[in-house]
Amino acid sequence: MLLPSPVTASPRAVSRLLLWDHQQASLASLMPGHPVPAALLPNPESPWPAQLGAPWAERLQHLRHGGEATRLQLDLPAGSWQLQLAPGEAPHWFIWAEPLASEVPTMANLALLELDKLGQHLARGQAHSQQLLQALHQLSRCDRLLLWRLADETMTPLVCLGEGAMPPPQKLEPRYLKVLRQRRLLGYSDLQHQPNLGAQRYLQQDGILARLDGLVQLDEAPLALITLEYRLLQPSFDALSFSLLGRTCELLAANPPLPQADDATPVAVLSSPQGLSGQPWLEAVAQELAETCHASWVLICELLPARPPLPASEAVSLAYYAQGRLQPTIHYPLAGHPCERLLTQGPLWLEGEELQAYGDCQPAGQAPLQAYYGYPLHDEAGIPMGHVCLGFAQLPAARYQAPARLARLRPRLQDSLRLHQLTQSLHLMGSVFEQAQGMLLVNRLGRIERVNRAFVRLTGFAEAAVLGLHIQQLEAEGQSEQLFDAISRGLQQEGHWQGHSRARRQDGGSFAIRLRITGIYRAGRLSHYLCAFDDIEEKLAAQRQIEWLAFRDELTGLLNRRGLLQQMMAPAVETPQWGALLILDVDQFGSINDSLGPAVGDALLQALVARLQQLAPTRAAWARLSADQLALLLPDAGGTEDQAHGQAEQLARALLEACQAPFPLNEMLLHISCSLGATLIPAHAAPAPLDLLQQAEAANHAAKQLARGSLAFYDQAMAEAVRRRLALSSLLRQALQSEAFELYYQPQYRVADGQLVGAEALLRWQHEGQFIPPAEFIPVAEESSLIYELGFWVLRHACDQAVQWLAQGLPLHSLSVNVSARQFHHPDFMERLASILAQSALAPHRLMLEITESVVLENLPETLARMAQLKQMGLRLSIDDFGTGYSSLAYLKDLPVDEVKLDRSFITRLAFDHKDRVMVSGIITLAQVMGFKVTAEGVEEAGQLAVLHALGCHQFQGYLRSRPLPADEFVRRLAQTD
Repeated sequence: MLLPSPVTASPRAVSRLLLWDHQQASLASLMPGHPVPAALLPNPESPWPAQLGAPWAERLQHLRHGGEATRLQLDLPAGSWQLQLAPGEAPHWFIWAEPLASEVPTMANLALLELDKLGQHLARGQAHSQQLLQALHQLSRCDRLLLWRLADETMTPLVCLGEGAMPPPQKLEPRYLKVLRQRRLLGYSDLQHQPNLGAQRYLQQDGILARLDGLVQLDEAPLALITLEYRLLQPSFDALSFSLLGRTCELLAANPPLPQADDATPVAVLSSPQGLSGQPWLEAVAQELAETCHASWVLICELLPARPPLPASEAVSLAYYAQGRLQPTIHYPLAGHPCERLLTQGPLWLEGEELQAYGDCQPAGQAPLQAYYGYPLHDEAGIPMGHVCLGFAQLPAARYQAPARLARLRPRLQDSLRLHQLTQSLHLMGSVFEQAQGMLLVNRLGRIERVNRAFVRLTGFAEAAVLGLHIQQLEAEGQSEQLFDAISRGLQQEGHWQGHSRARRQDGGSFAIRLRITGIYRAGRLSHYLCAFDDIEEKLAAQRQIEWLAFRDELTGLLNRRGLLQQMMAPAVETPQWGALLILDVDQFGSINDSLGPAVGDALLQALVARLQQLAPTRAAWARLSADQLALLLPDAGGTEDQAHGQAEQLARALLEACQAPFPLNEMLLHISCSLGATLIPAHAAPAPLDLLQQAEAANHAAKQLARGSLAFYDQAMAEAVRRRLALSSLLRQALQSEAFELYYQPQYRVADGQLVGAEALLRWQHEGQFIPPAEFIPVAEESSLIYELGFWVLRHACDQAVQWLAQGLPLHSLSVNVSARQFHHPDFMERLASILAQSALAPHRLMLEITESVVLENLPETLARMAQLKQMGLRLSIDDFGTGYSSLAYLKDLPVDEVKLDRSFITRLAFDHKDRVMVSGIITLAQVMGFKVTAEGVEEAGQLAVLHALGCHQFQGYLRSRPLPADEFVRRLAQTD
């Protein structure tokens, strides 16, 4: 996934850094020669911010009283401004103001300064880490911030800030973790289309639609994950959001949160001994650690053997300080020693019984230990090569000073240990050269003195051909002077440099390398450079592929949803034109996948895309939004609205016509139809890309409601319908919280004798004295997570009501309740259903669960397994709206059901339509053979009932005998039953 590059201000920017004195009620500019914009001072003689008007003045004063840095969009008659406010010395506030019309993104200076200020105090304990996360939560304006611990492909939440409860631990997809470790920061502006996050089920449950992820990493080892979560789709994440999250991750990585961090003792930064390197520097560090951390002894050790293939089995001290002086070198085995655990885990603190289990693990001649702390040191590949360990004869008062100091010294310690090992290897043997990395030994003048066989293999140069050459002669052409300057600075300041470059091959080509250059010292003076490099050409190609997939659909090669939104946000480079956005949906695509298999479905989509691409203009952009939904962006459909409408309609009809031609696939001709919705894009003041996408999707939805193969353009009526659905969704949430719903009961009768034998529970909603039709609010509930809770509300109240009636001795044989697809396939469905049955004490055989054919066909193996579980619980099952699905009879024989319900569409013409009568007769006969009961819905005429009786139908319901009844009326009807 591509991250946005940092953006710098352009010369045209009119942003200002301002100073607000709230005691003097004044606003002044802090940029000489750049006064306060006139739009922010509409009446310079009046107090500020009162001159902006009461609403804005009250809002600014309210933010000031909050005392924390924040952002505010200021909409004024002269234009809109984005203000970033940060408290200064009382009574002053800093304000960074920039016009929203500017192409320059908001500057992160104030926010990053605030984070850095908090980061300076991280060593004081975990409370300051919490403050840092709270600042990030406020500055990012996310709905919820979570800090997760990463271990064993599992992410466990540690901190939760914002709306919602802390979710349970989540499984990590290996693909997601791989991309996260490569990129460090990942932005998901639309989580509905991210397969890498499929295992993180809490996102859908908590209504999270967008997320920004940041990895806290120490020595390439992932420690923690910060997620900024949003409950609204984001068009994209700006550079400020990435900068804030990235900076926070860096601060936490440099000062990782420690357990039991209630110790508030200030921890000073350990100063690195100046003017020393190599062995003297290590000895000085050991002495300083012992003195400042009050340790009885300190060991800085390397492991023998320190490299694969043999595991480390022994440690030898490079610096050993105890009893106020440096001690001779010691060797000790790792087996049975606490240091052995450092090979497979991170830093280790032991005390009490856990330390006593190791017996006397202190060096000879030292007092028994009360506490031990070990800190592993790794090479570039993450392999342990040494460690630092401290022994305490008495428990220290500030026991976490040692971890804080070693975290800061770690880079220099690891470099010193690597340098020590390389120096020893170079002096003792040349075998270190013979490994997979290409290596060169270069003298201090830059002349090559030695190369290894891996260098010859990677570059194609013979060793004799390069000896004596200057190393820059092997650099690929086009390397910048800035790169050479950076290498020189790194070697002078740190003694080493690591980064990416390009190397030349003998055949004239070049390849990308990861290069590390380390200075080698003898007698305290620089003598050589050791250059090690890896060929990363394939890795970079893989990264480019990952970036391509972030904006492209892998199956079709088209843009994906994110890529389309990015394309729509790109500014026009020519004279603005009216545009159009078309969304095309393949009708019944799910049925094709279910019946013919996903491979046929994929081949169909590829053939469809290839056909449709031939019809679109060159500058048009195609995208695949979902499994069966394509989008076409026309940036220049016409100079006027009428011209754009005409061209979009002409193209749309051509696309629909092309869809109707058969597709030859797998030695068969496949016929399909498509529905198409379109919206126009004004030449000026166009809506936001997400709004345009919603408009086109609304038009596409309207087209599918008309008929297969239809075309619809977005209009105001659709806008009103969208607003109506949003308002209805809000009212539904309120109604669910206040339980403003009511159950009605549709009586069910035996066909043979008209006896009342059961009922179907139906949900009704009365708002402000008027009933809202189920056909209006149920689809809205199904579009969100509300249908899940609404379904269980119906189940709970229906079961309680049935138990009450049975306790009164009323003859209720069966009660049917509808179950939605989302409810049926939810992971918690079985557990919650069992809980409702247990709490109500309703006998399971009296409850009939009705599921539609679409639920069954959505995931047939899972459905069959779940239905079998329901049958084992004693429940009865019914297939609702039978006969309207796809290949129903083919699946019917495998379903463990008790009843099928004939859809009312078969009943309407049953008395006079011979074909409907034949179909109903066939279904009833088939059900009788398989032992199912058949219930007919929507029976409204006596002639329909007579035909059902003649065909052997078992039960019916409908207005012929009774409309759905409220509970009090139904119970009277039930009491009259013999």
